[in-house]
Amino acid sequence: MAKTAKHLFLFVTAVTLLIAASYIAIADYFIPSVMAPWIVGSINDSFKGAAVLKIGSVTFNISKGIYLKDVDLSTKAGKIFSAKDVDIDLDLPAFIKKELKIKELRVAGTELNISRDREGRWNFSPLIQTSEAGGGEERQRMVFRTVVFSDSIIRFSDRMQKNNSIERRFVNGKVRVENVDNNVFLARISTSDPDASNEAISADLKYDASKGSYSGRIKANTRYLDRYWTYYLDDVFFPWHFKAKDVDVEGTFSVIKDSVDIDARYTVKKGAVRYGTIEARADAVIAQKLKIVKGDILKDKSTIKAEFSNVSVPIGEDKLELKELSCIASVTGKEIVFKKIHGTMGGKGFGLSGRYTFNYPRNIYLQGKYG
Repeated sequence: MAKTAKHLFLFVTAVTLLIAASYIAIADYFIPSVMAPWIVGSINDSFKGAAVLKIGSVTFNISKGIYLKDVDLSTKAGKIFSAKDVDIDLDLPAFIKKELKIKELRVAGTELNISRDREGRWNFSPLIQTSEAGGGEERQRMVFRTVVFSDSIIRFSDRMQKNNSIERRFVNGKVRVENVDNNVFLARISTSDPDASNEAISADLKYDASKGSYSGRIKANTRYLDRYWTYYLDDVFFPWHFKAKDVDVEGTFSVIKDSVDIDARYTVKKGAVRYGTIEARADAVIAQKLKIVKGDILKDKSTIKAEFSNVSVPIGEDKLELKELSCIASVTGKEIVFKKIHGTMGGKGFGLSGRYTFNYPRNIYLQGKYG
């Protein structure tokens, strides 16, 4: 009996030592020297030279999985993505078959750089082109089920305009991406200005690879409308300029091949429209529907409805006040057609119609009745 117990003890000890040695071999050699290079190589192969992934160090914990530090993703345009810590939960049976299937990818301490150069090229466009060109077996080599980003910083810069640029920095970024069936991907995103009261953005997005479609719902608040208008819209509406103390935006969009649909609502607080030395001030609620097919705006399906309050136009030391002001308009690629503008001024009602042309001299034409 004692001899049997001794043999059992030696057997258990041997197995324990074997397991320990195997774990050490896996954690100290196989993971960092064999597995990590294969993962990096698989990912880089999928980029087809459009981007390069680099990893500072790799460790393995039997209960927590694979742990990466100092991860960088770059294209020829520069660094797009970096992360201090990446925690990977692999599908081990799939990995044994040399299939890189990631159950969950958790990323912390992330910095994401989004930029556009003078030629209008976005720094991430090579990745999209590579993804669209991929297919078949090669596309299935790497599969993500869930990706979670936390504590992220997003740096945005647009330098396409020759004499101007816009730069923004967002913090507290959170992203969760779900791979539903390798064709449908769902994402939830939120981020904000360092002072969240100045600007905050959240979105729920869906991408269907089989249909080539994008859709989603976006909610945002900003006090930086003046910056965005100056950079993106001044050339379109000059000599008109718009600013506001605060703007809330909520809307949906869908993109299917060459068709774009947008349905949005804007709540404007303390807005101002300036033309030369004349500036009209108001609060507003604006509802917009926009449909674009093959680059052309469809007039009959692109409308703007606006309700204004606290409307005033300073004229010298006097102030012209308008009440119950509302507007219905349609939009094309060449003009805004004001179908109906009505309100009261000086106790008398008025009704106007007209148009604003985007081509120079970009005048606004109005006609109607007062009183």
